[in-house]
Amino acid sequence: MLFKGDRWAISKERSRRDYEIGGLELWNMATRSNAQKAWIYEQYLREKDDQNCPPHMEVWKSEKENSLSRIHIKCWKAWKLLHHPRERITLKLNQVKPKYENKQKLKVIYRNMMDIKYKGWNKHQPTTGQKLIQKNINHPILPFREARSITTIKGRDLAWRYLLKALPKHHGENCHSCKEEESSMHIFFECKSIKQNIDSIYQKVCKDSNNTYHGPWSEKVLGKLLTPFSSNLIGAIMESIWYRRNQIKFNDNTTIITETQIIHKIKKARDAEWDRTRKIVEKQLRQELRCTDNRESINRTASIKRRLEKFSHNWNSKLMPINIPEHFIPYCSYNTNYS
Repeated sequence: MLFKGDRWAISKERSRRDYEIGGLELWNMATRSNAQKAWIYEQYLREKDDQNCPPHMEVWKSEKENSLSRIHIKCWKAWKLLHHPRERITLKLNQVKPKYENKQKLKVIYRNMMDIKYKGWNKHQPTTGQKLIQKNINHPILPFREARSITTIKGRDLAWRYLLKALPKHHGENCHSCKEEESSMHIFFECKSIKQNIDSIYQKVCKDSNNTYHGPWSEKVLGKLLTPFSSNLIGAIMESIWYRRNQIKFNDNTTIITETQIIHKIKKARDAEWDRTRKIVEKQLRQELRCTDNRESINRTASIKRRLEKFSHNWNSKLMPINIPEHFIPYCSYNTNYS
């Protein structure tokens, strides 16, 4: 009879051993693969006299001529040791290990098979989009890194697809608004039916929000994703242009892009960011009230001021002022624009 401590010792011993000598390393994916091969072979032994030829028999017949059949048998024999592991507890590792020293690993067999069938399968072959990113990663006009600052999902997706030249459109098709050839640049920056309207909206929003105006609406504005406000302004305009294009193409419905639509999209992104900032500041205020150390309290206050100042620099403007709570006012510096 084994006591609890002995049973624990046995299970611990088995957990350290390899499966080939009665261990239980079942969390190893290679071991699970061997267990599957052992199970297939065991099913074959049970069903080999069946005339109906079950699926496991077909699997075995398909691999019988292959050298992998010997691996099935080896795995099956090694797996049978798990049925009676206690009988092998007394054996030392060096008494069993030499039998498996020259065994070829399944990973080596797999790699050899893949090398024969698919040359260069383990070499990195970048796609067309990956090559484009590698080429233009530091391009002054095509900002692959800065496009992440667009928080609206649709706007960021369109900006990213535009940079990769992967917009869902038919190549060689004409624009449904001005009948010119429809390219990615034409849709967003060169279409005559919207260029003047978009340019005036972009210029007016930049001016009213005290944001820097970087010239007329063109592809060069993509290199000016400096703050979340300007990034989401560009993302909102691209989203509205794409929606208008799809309405004309699929529904024959001509829509007009207005300044109100663009500001509404930016406000939604701004409000989401303000909610996150407000929750963090509220938490820091509660922590500050519980502070007993004067130095720690000063650090908390400085952290709150920095966070509010950063949000004001990135988002707040006269066009869309934030109504700040009264208990936040003492932490706002003179250069913030909260109302």
